[in-house]
Amino acid sequence: MLNFSTFAQQTKYTNPILQTAVVKQVGTKGDKMLLQLQLDNENGEKFNVSIKDESDNTLFSEVYSDKKFSKSFRLEEPGNVTVTIKTLKDKETQAFKVVTSTRVLRDISVSKL
Repeated sequence: MLNFSTFAQQTKYTNPILQTAVVKQVGTKGDKMLLQLQLDNENGEKFNVSIKDESDNTLFSEVYSDKKFSKSFRLEEPGNVTVTIKTLKDKETQAFKVVTSTRVLRDISVSKL
């Protein structure tokens, strides 16, 4: 059984893109997790989305300017990753830490024959 959770910094952002950003885990398939990033970008401002693993290796990085942004990311191997959104205009960033924990549950029952 895999459990996923996301944590974001509690910071007041001046850029409206970062104020609306939400990252959530929307599913799993085997050992792969599916994350979804959504945000509103009314002015069509350019922003960068990057995903890095625990060793600071870049798994994904792309620049967008969509006004209604929604993208899903399938991560091949579960692990702790950081999703970062950075506005290119004012260089403000919002980071989400995705923490993966694995638990094994074993039920054992004994019955009299």
